[in-house]
Amino acid sequence: MRYGWLWFYLRRMGRCFWLSLALLAGPLAIAQSADSSLAISFTGAINLPLAIKPMHAMATEAWKVSFGREPGAAIVLNDAGNGLLETTAHFNFRSAKLNGREETMGRVTYRVRIRSENGTCSVAVTQFKHHGNKAALRGGIDLGLVTVGGPPLGRTPGLSTWGAKNILEEVRARSRATADRVIGAFVAAMHTTASDR
Repeated sequence: MRYGWLWFYLRRMGRCFWLSLALLAGPLAIAQSADSSLAISFTGAINLPLAIKPMHAMATEAWKVSFGREPGAAIVLNDAGNGLLETTAHFNFRSAKLNGREETMGRVTYRVRIRSENGTCSVAVTQFKHHGNKAALRGGIDLGLVTVGGPPLGRTPGLSTWGAKNILEEVRARSRATADRVIGAFVAAMHTTASDR
């Protein structure tokens, strides 16, 4: 019992130590939240009872009636052996918020990566990049890589910070809508082809 007070003191200090550690971890946890400089990316997947090669062949056909119908669609890599299909496309952009802003009117390019494996096929739409209208009187204004949040990563001469951020939010919304629509069309085409077999 002579050392009872010491045991009590150590237990109390131990609680204080863990409480202090938890309080310190709070700001660190917040700092590790999603980085707004990361590029936006949208994904989808479908499971079918197929081996990699027939899955890749089906994915290539489904691409033709989904991503392949988008403006500027082109195949960059078609590796049937590894079940990999990489393509590019774009959509035209014009801000609905800033009237007469010809410099930002242009296109948003993006990449599509379709990976076929035994029993599954996944698709990722990434690397959205805004390119302004180069034919505009004052030249095009590129917002560059479309990130998950915040203002554009680079300088936007001729645009206020508020204007650049708002236009980029429009581009994000259009990117999400485009990715959701075309991934949905791709998955539906895969389902349709599989049910026809």
